[in-house]
Amino acid sequence: MQQLRSRSRFLFLYLDALFEKDAHLIADFADTLVELNAEHAPAKLIDFLRASSYYSLEAVSQKYSITFLITSIHPPRHTGFAPSAI
Repeated sequence: MQQLRSRSRFLFLYLDALFEKDAHLIADFADTLVELNAEHAPAKLIDFLRASSYYSLEAVSQKYSITFLITSIHPPRHTGFAPSAI
């Protein structure tokens, strides 16, 4: 783990894989995984927050605005982009 601290993407992939295997394995790193989800996979952040009870809810609410959390669920549509046109 220590070697991955400087490479946040790899740390995210490692912790995310551990979480997928067994949520209890990342208990000591849940707050770190919240930050890494926000940085590397915002769309997965809400799913992680729902599935895990190990992170600090107070820290999450202080660090991330409700707007960030909502946009991680429903990313804004870009002007001119229409999914039906694809």
